[in-house]
Amino acid sequence: MHLDDGCTGLVSLGRMFPHGDCCWLELMGTSGHVRARFMWGEGGVRVFEDALVAQAEAFAAAVRGGPPTGATGEDAVRAIEAADGAARTVAASKR
Repeated sequence: MHLDDGCTGLVSLGRMFPHGDCCWLELMGTSGHVRARFMWGEGGVRVFEDALVAQAEAFAAAVRGGPPTGATGEDAVRAIEAADGAARTVAASKR
């Protein structure tokens, strides 16, 4: 990706990572490098598992007639708009 100040960024996504579902941020520059791990190892696995449990419980409650919880339709629209904007930025950068 190209950042506003002219720097370049990279987003990498993959499946079957040996450490499971993990997230981290790396910054590299002319003066150094830093890696910040978050949602890593057992703590990271717990975050993902807790999210899946919460999603399943919210779905079950809604099926039983409870009020909807979590993300809304409006949240979905905003996510699609963000993805569309990212796709347009990538397309424009290739011209």
